[in-house]
Amino acid sequence: MSIISSFGELYDKTLNPAFANYTTSNDAFVVNEHDPKASTTLLRVEQAGAAFATFNYMLVKGMGDITEKRSSYFENQDCDGVTFMSKQGHVGLIFSELKSKFSTQKLHDAFCQMTHSFLKMHAMLSLCKDYTFDDMSLHFIAACQCFEDKDQEVGIYNRLSKEELVSKTTFASKFLRKLIEQHDVTVKFGEVTTVWNLPINQNLADKEITLSLQVTQNFGDSSLVYSF
Repeated sequence: MSIISSFGELYDKTLNPAFANYTTSNDAFVVNEHDPKASTTLLRVEQAGAAFATFNYMLVKGMGDITEKRSSYFENQDCDGVTFMSKQGHVGLIFSELKSKFSTQKLHDAFCQMTHSFLKMHAMLSLCKDYTFDDMSLHFIAACQCFEDKDQEVGIYNRLSKEELVSKTTFASKFLRKLIEQHDVTVKFGEVTTVWNLPINQNLADKEITLSLQVTQNFGDSSLVYSF
C-alpha cells in the first residue's frame, strides 16, 4: 500500500470532493485561489509522467488543537493547495500558495502558510502505513504577480539590500533574492525562517526541500504555468 492509498484509507472523509475538493490527474494539476478578490487566481503545475492527487486549503484548515493551542510557535495556517505526486515509484508532497501581488511580506506569509500546512500534514501522515519521510520529496511553490513596473523592481531590490545588511535570518535576507533570480532554491527544512532555531526533530530539520517562486508572465495576468 502506498502512502497515498493509506492516507486516503485512514482519512477517508477527505476523499469526498465536498471536503477539500479532492481531484486526481496526470501530468499536471491546478490550484485555485479561494479568495474571490484575488488577482492571481490559478496556478497550473506540470510534470510529464507524474500522477497527482490534489486537495484545497480545507485539508489542513482548522487544526489549531495541534498547533497554536499547544505552541507559541506553530500557527494554524493553511495554503491554497496540498498535492501528492507519484512518479516511477517516487512520492512527493507539493504545497502551493497564490498571492495577488509581489510583496516581500506577502511572500513571507506564503512560505509561512506552506510550512505550517506541511507540519500539519506531517502529523497526519506519521500515523499512516508506508510513510517514509526520508524518501519523500517536498516542494513549496509560491505564485504571484510579476513586478508591476521598473519602480517596484528597484524598490524591492533596494529593500533587500538593506535587509541583507541588517539580518541574515529573515525570509527576505535568506531567500528572496535567490528566489527572484533563480526561481527554485533547495534548502534544509530547518533553515526555513518560521522554524529557525526551534528544537524540531533533527531528521525533519535536515530534510531538503525545494522552494519555488513563480510569477505571471505579464502584470495583470490571472494565471500562470509552472513546469518542473
